Amino acid sequence: MVVHDLPTAEQCCPDCGRPYTAWGHEESEQIDWQVHLERVVTRRRRYRPACTCSPTPQIVTAPVPPKLIPKGLLSIDFIVRMVVMQYLLGLPLHRMALLLQREGLTVSPGTMVGTLHKLVPMLPPLYDAVCARNRADHHWHADETSWKVFVEIDGKAHHRWWLWVFSGADSTVFIVGPTRSAQVPRDHLVLTAPWGPRDSPHHPVC
Repeated sequence: MVVHDLPTAEQCCPDCGRPYTAWGHEESEQIDWQVHLERVVTRRRRYRPACTCSPTPQIVTAPVPPKLIPKGLLSIDFIVRMVVMQYLLGLPLHRMALLLQREGLTVSPGTMVGTLHKLVPMLPPLYDAVCARNRADHHWHADETSWKVFVEIDGKAHHRWWLWVFSGADSTVFIVGPTRSAQVPRDHLVLTAPWGPRDSPHHPVC
C-alpha cells in the first residue's frame, strides 16, 4: 500500500491558516508489473574443534544448500521460470537473454542452453508419469504431422519423421516416430504389439 498525502503547505486553510482535520482516506488501485532480479550470496559457517579428540575433523563446514545443478550459477526458481518461458510461452533463449539484460543481468544464451541440457536426465521420470496418466484415460484425441529429424537411420532414405500427439482429459503426450505407422499409438496405449513401449524405436518428446 502506498499512502499519498497533501503537501504540508496545503494541509491548512489558505485564508486563516488553521490545519485541516484528518478525515479518513480515499482509495484507488492499479496493477503494477515489477521484475526483481537478486544475486543471493550463500555463506556457510565453518568451525574448528576446541578439543583434541582424534576422530574430530580439523574443520567442520555447514552443508551446501540444495541445488538443481551442482555448482550451477542459476537458482532453482530461476531455472523453473526459464523452462516455463521457453516451453510454455515459446520465448526463444536469445530473446530471453535480451529481456534479462534490460533488467540488469547479463546471461549468455550458451549458459542457458547448457542448463537445459543438464535438465534432460531429470525429465524421463516426469515424462513416464505423464504417459501413465495419459494411458489411464478412456478417450483421447490423437493426430500426427510431418517432422524433420536430421539423424541417419539404416534403411531410412529421408529425414521426414512424424510428430504424434495424444490428448487426454488432463494430460498431453507428444511422440516423435520415424513413420506414420499405427504401431505408434499401439505402443503408447500398450495395445497388442510385437514390442513393448520401452523397446519401441519411437522417441518421446518432453
